[in-house]
Amino acid sequence: MYNRLFKLGAMKIAGLAVVLMFNTEASFAAKFTKGDNVDCRIQMNGQVIKGDLYRFKQAEIIFHIQDTGESTQTNTICLNSPGGSLSEAGRLAAYFYRKGVGTVVHNGQKCLSACSFMFMLGMAQGAEVAFINRKIHPNGQLGFHRPEISLDKDKDYKGSAVVKAFDIAILSTLDLLQISNNKKPFTQEPMVSVDLLKAAFIHRGQDFFYIDTVDKVGRWDIGILNLDADLFPKLNKEGAWNSCENHFRWGYDISKKFYPMGQDPEDTVHVATPFRGAQGEEFFDVVGQDAGLVEAGCILKQEYDAILACGSNEVVSVNLGSGRCDRSNYADKLSTVSNSLLTMLHPDTKISTLVPYVSSAQQIFDNRQAYYKRQDAAYAAQNNSGHNAPIIIDVDTDQSAKRWTNYAGFDLKGGDLYVHKGVTSQDCLSMCQNDGACSAATYDRWNRICILKDINNSWRLLLQQPKTDTFMFGEIAQNNIQVSQSQPAFKRRNDRSFPAPNNAYQAFQTADSYACEDTCFRDNQCHAYGYNNSRICSLYNLPGEYFPRNGSVIGIKEQLD
Repeated sequence: MYNRLFKLGAMKIAGLAVVLMFNTEASFAAKFTKGDNVDCRIQMNGQVIKGDLYRFKQAEIIFHIQDTGESTQTNTICLNSPGGSLSEAGRLAAYFYRKGVGTVVHNGQKCLSACSFMFMLGMAQGAEVAFINRKIHPNGQLGFHRPEISLDKDKDYKGSAVVKAFDIAILSTLDLLQISNNKKPFTQEPMVSVDLLKAAFIHRGQDFFYIDTVDKVGRWDIGILNLDADLFPKLNKEGAWNSCENHFRWGYDISKKFYPMGQDPEDTVHVATPFRGAQGEEFFDVVGQDAGLVEAGCILKQEYDAILACGSNEVVSVNLGSGRCDRSNYADKLSTVSNSLLTMLHPDTKISTLVPYVSSAQQIFDNRQAYYKRQDAAYAAQNNSGHNAPIIIDVDTDQSAKRWTNYAGFDLKGGDLYVHKGVTSQDCLSMCQNDGACSAATYDRWNRICILKDINNSWRLLLQQPKTDTFMFGEIAQNNIQVSQSQPAFKRRNDRSFPAPNNAYQAFQTADSYACEDTCFRDNQCHAYGYNNSRICSLYNLPGEYFPRNGSVIGIKEQLD
């Protein structure tokens, strides 16, 4: 497609020189080098020109992880480019989307013109997951504008030549739209929204449409790089109001006006009211700006780096969580909202002001792991009952609700209904509770993914898988489900480890990784092992997510059937 429509440089059409590329500042051809920080495995500097996809693939072989395990999330490229060839940028963008390459605009770097569309196709892919992976540092610049045809103003062109040039421009725009229309995972929404394209096409030349406010990053699913929940302001009444209203606006046209709480000149009674939940946690009940003859409000709370919310705005037909809720039924309807922390801010907040809330990737990882370790400990029990005996935890907290049981470390094979990304285990349970077709749910703790399931259409078989927990309505016997008796196999991963806060329940020195694996195989408590250069074998029960570490080997014990 791209070879047919786009050529870098000038194309002669009956004396008409047509330059099929974005208008950019004078620059230099791009280079692809090793990234100089943990956020960028590859660094791109320079203008996009023909052959850059080939050059990127060569760098990818050297610097990207080939055995990515759960997902390609850590295979990233930092983009520092003024733009260039639209056709080559299209090839790169399509490859990023298909292969799962995350895109970053780092501190002090710029991604403009054609580069901006490459950025928007940043993705992570895996055997069981797919999600948008594009982030900008608060001091980064991301700018859009429309492509242009460059004409020699001193020449008088024939009508036929101008018609051909116009046709090429239309086809160029068509290809740009096709790139943008690649779908977000598990939705029918485009990777580049129509309202962003509209804003981009209004700007031309060096007049860029910059992604520079909370409203813009939130509306168009752009993450802020290394935003630290431990540094970020906590949820309060104003933040709750902002969060509710921002999400209603982001699901609607960009033109919808935002009024801070209590500042609408026509109505100052719509507010956010705090109250305590059943376990003493703080919630906020927001009566939204559009509330009146129709429903417009939400109930929400903060859970570390996420806002959980439910609600509805019937004026703009936008729902949060499982939709309309009140203080009598919110517990079963809450769900994580996207760009959670940013929603608490006024939408006109400049992202450049968020620098004080940014930490290193390692610090954020340590903080998040410590939090979820505490959460896991609240419901995950451990025993020595055998490799094919699930750890059973009663999670029924409401006598009026269904009785759910959590089979920790097990996956229910088949019966998939829907997939929800970036949610907590309690979100997962609530979504299943509120879905009439759902009778079980498998929660992937490593990737925070919830898969709602229908037991009747499943294989009725539980398989050992350390990263997942299965919530089930009723008991195994009641649902005629069997626990697999097959021998477990090990998924080995080189140059990986289970870092802190994972704690091995046993560690000892042994000859090699295979001796370590054999010990784990014979130990019913062991779900995974790690082996390092010091010949230390570590055994883990229900471990957390693993990460790269040179010289270490891990093995994950799973049942395949």
